[in-house]
Amino acid sequence: MSITNSAQTKLANVVVTGKTRTNVVHQLNGGLNNDSTVFTFNWTSPASGDVNFYAAGNAGNKNNNASGDYIYTASKTLTLATSSIEKSEIPTISVYPNPTTDLLFFQLKNNNIYKVEISNTLGQIVRTNEISNGSNYIDVKDLKSGNYIVKLIQGDKVQSTRFVKE
Repeated sequence: MSITNSAQTKLANVVVTGKTRTNVVHQLNGGLNNDSTVFTFNWTSPASGDVNFYAAGNAGNKNNNASGDYIYTASKTLTLATSSIEKSEIPTISVYPNPTTDLLFFQLKNNNIYKVEISNTLGQIVRTNEISNGSNYIDVKDLKSGNYIVKLIQGDKVQSTRFVKE
């Protein structure tokens, strides 16, 4: 982990329930005077597993007592998954026309049946379907204009590409 503004931000190692944890501590004395202060740090995530982020802050109003002061806390756990990239047995996806207004065609080289997932840029699946060489298109005319990701899935093999809906 590295600190990008070391004047007010430090690293602190703390032992909690037998585990050493590294904390990023940012301290600003004397109040903000209606200014905002940002602090940043760089870190490298572990290869996999859970990463827990905790944040706490003290907001004081300088009236020399606790009225109007508040302690803010938040936490977030992210689960990091490992992935391995294997050579896929599915040919690279070829879709056309791109951009499209109504039908999205797939160029398939065999007669297998594939599951197709279309996701928006937020990762939300907006369409699922099955295609084969005999039925190698999907109607997308009701999708909103924008960028999409299409995945061609056969068992545990996945290929993806992007297309634009006008």
